[in-house]
Amino acid sequence: MLEAQGETLPYAEGDIAPFWYEGPVRRAITAYKFSARLGSAEVLAAHMADTCRAVLPLEEIEGVVCVPGRPRQRRERGFGHSELLAQHLARELDIPYLKGALVKLFDTPYQHRLGLPARRENLLGAFEVADRAAVRGKTLLLCDDIVTTGGTAAECAKMLRVRGCERVYFCAAAAAGKERNREANGKL
Repeated sequence: MLEAQGETLPYAEGDIAPFWYEGPVRRAITAYKFSARLGSAEVLAAHMADTCRAVLPLEEIEGVVCVPGRPRQRRERGFGHSELLAQHLARELDIPYLKGALVKLFDTPYQHRLGLPARRENLLGAFEVADRAAVRGKTLLLCDDIVTTGGTAAECAKMLRVRGCERVYFCAAAAAGKERNREANGKL
């Protein structure tokens, strides 16, 4: 089990993931996202919750927020994979899920197809807090399925902080391997 990625994301107090994105975990996440194996969300969320309980100050966290997905993908798949994962995680941790608190304003090119400089620019202005009162002064747990370079999570955490969130922690179901991250951002 991977408990922490090592380097904290910009604008986040800490970032964790229970697994590396490889082998059976990679297959499970792929099946979940692209073949609608929805039961995988509960299993992944349970592992995420165990890791959060071991590492994060849960008594401080007042809400769970998901990294918003692409509206078109949600329509095509019939569900939002990060949203469902965040709902299960919130239930596991007995922390309120703040549905729709963070929204994606427009579709962007897929991050995994871009180099690091393009990844940073790709997401600028893509996210916004829909309800500032819901996040103002709070400590939140931001949730996603996979973290690669951390660009998406950092941009979401930045928007939450800019719009008044006191602190943000980040949890992904899996982190891309050390070698991939090193190639992308020279860290880890």
